[in-house]
Amino acid sequence: MTTQPSVTPDTEPAREPKSMWSRDFIAVCIGQFFGFSANSLCTPIVPLYMVMQGYSESFMGLTLGAFNVVSFLVRPTFGGLVDAGRPRFAMSIAGLFMTLGPAGYLVQNSVFLFLVRAFHGVGWAGVNTTGSAWVAYLAPTARRAEALGYYTMAQRVGSAWGPVVGLWLVNNVDFPPAFIAASVLGFAVLVTSMVARSGAETAASAAATAEDSHLSWFHRVVEPGAFLGAGLLVLNTIPGQVVSSFMPLYFRELHLGGIEGYFLVLGLMGIVSRGLIGRWADRIGRMRAIGWGFGIQFLGLVSFVLTQNPLLLTIGGAVWIFGSAVSQPSLYALAIDRAPGHRRGRAMATYTMAFQVGSGIGAVTGGVVLEHFGFATLHALTALQALAGLLIVMAGARRWFGGPKQA
Repeated sequence: MTTQPSVTPDTEPAREPKSMWSRDFIAVCIGQFFGFSANSLCTPIVPLYMVMQGYSESFMGLTLGAFNVVSFLVRPTFGGLVDAGRPRFAMSIAGLFMTLGPAGYLVQNSVFLFLVRAFHGVGWAGVNTTGSAWVAYLAPTARRAEALGYYTMAQRVGSAWGPVVGLWLVNNVDFPPAFIAASVLGFAVLVTSMVARSGAETAASAAATAEDSHLSWFHRVVEPGAFLGAGLLVLNTIPGQVVSSFMPLYFRELHLGGIEGYFLVLGLMGIVSRGLIGRWADRIGRMRAIGWGFGIQFLGLVSFVLTQNPLLLTIGGAVWIFGSAVSQPSLYALAIDRAPGHRRGRAMATYTMAFQVGSGIGAVTGGVVLEHFGFATLHALTALQALAGLLIVMAGARRWFGGPKQA
């Protein structure tokens, strides 16, 4: 008979971090900048590349989904490495995959493209899981959402300029230089990981390791304490493919220019808002911040339904990004709060798997809906999904947290 792992609030490790701004925290944030730069450079150009190669929207959605499926499956491995005190090694492996993955897109073969997209997903899983798990150990408890706000701000800085550079290279040079640039940025993740210390402070104690040995295989791999945050994150993430990957195709269908400006505005909004929201979110509580985020995202997505004006579409996308900045640091912190202190790596693996679930659902269903029903239906369904997330948070806050004070 197996023992169920605890989902009570965090049991802190022996060494509570005294300062948020350690060398390791800074190195992890810089690595996230490079990793997100590499991935966001590829995000808008891979669908365009596939369209240029003559692939259907459904195949495009499945290929984008392969990235998410593989990334989902390998995240527990990276989380376990962090809990074992090997975050630097885990990040180095992620950097290697992020270096090799984008270069593989240059081979023009449908089967190879599908496999390379999956290979690229391993690197993306490592960057996300290792970085967030490492920060979960490095961030002081009382400043957790603030630290994760700065951490995700570094990600957004990469997300801001990556699509602009990628689209500019495609429009002015060609696809190969863009994919090579992504490979160089992936290599920078590997280099940056060498700057940090070994990360032995994240290793679980012998007693905690012995306790975990009695758990079932499933509970050793994932952390149930992160399920609530992960489930809400799925709803929070599904619209991302509509806002990012499919938007260049929408601008193209409407014969609009300025897609580079669209991504630049979204990136700048993500940078500014992530840096400012975290401290406020620590004060008002996790669920209030998450609920506000869903509501703001709904307002942004409604604009995609109501207008085809490029300026208003850009404003709508920026509003959605702001809503994401309001909710996601608290979603991260919620998953950490509800996990045992020595299983933060597995908690972040479990939590970040939800990114891939949401992105995968958004990619596959978005591609099918787009091919058969068009953008109007796709945008309407996406807005309704954000509204559903808000209603779920409002209905469940009292039950999950026992009263409005913590909601």
